[in-house]
Amino acid sequence: MGLSISAATAVIFISAVLAFSGIFAVVSNAQDSLIDEHRDYLSRLDDKASTRLTISEILIDTDTISVMNEGTTTLDVREIDLLIDGILSNDRIESTRVNGIEETNIWMPGEMLEISVPEIPIDAKIRIISSNGASAYV
Repeated sequence: MGLSISAATAVIFISAVLAFSGIFAVVSNAQDSLIDEHRDYLSRLDDKASTRLTISEILIDTDTISVMNEGTTTLDVREIDLLIDGILSNDRIESTRVNGIEETNIWMPGEMLEISVPEIPIDAKIRIISSNGASAYV
């Protein structure tokens, strides 16, 4: 009787260790995923915090909106959204120029983006939104 109790205890102990090692592996992988996602989230927050856009001028006669990248983040012109009176108006954009160059999609800090949009209403509310969520409003 003494040997069977010892053997049963050993089997239960080994089963518990194996079960714990399986649970530990799953929890460890989940924790690693959460840490990676949190790191990505902080990186996105840092990008947004270091992006500052300013609408410099809206020229009704030339249908041009000028926006200055005053932050420290380089942006992609193709990922900029334009809202006119709260309506997404990317399809109305005829052309974009960065510091007068039309062939580029890279908008670096300190550069001016000119967006050509036909028939901008005089009292329109305009918002420019970058891919990381930073925006300028006038």
